[in-house]
Amino acid sequence: MVRKANNAFQRLVKQFPDSAYANKARKHIKKCYKTLAMNELYVALFYYKSKHYEAALSRFKAVISSYPDVGVHYKALQYITLCEASINKQKQK
Repeated sequence: MVRKANNAFQRLVKQFPDSAYANKARKHIKKCYKTLAMNELYVALFYYKSKHYEAALSRFKAVISSYPDVGVHYKALQYITLCEASINKQKQK
């Protein structure tokens, strides 16, 4: 639902960039990106806690590449380091 809302807001901004509604839509787009980033981070944390480190690593990297400016990339970077360390430990066994 968030992706659909985001697409609708982006279409509105593209079609009517000078509209008062476009200004409101831009604010909602930022909220949508933050929500999507938090969801991706939540899934990545689930994988990490379930000790599926490679799946978690790819999700954390997706957070950084897809949502770099929403404020969750620092946490993703921390967990990337932890995932890589855990993967290395598993390979040493």
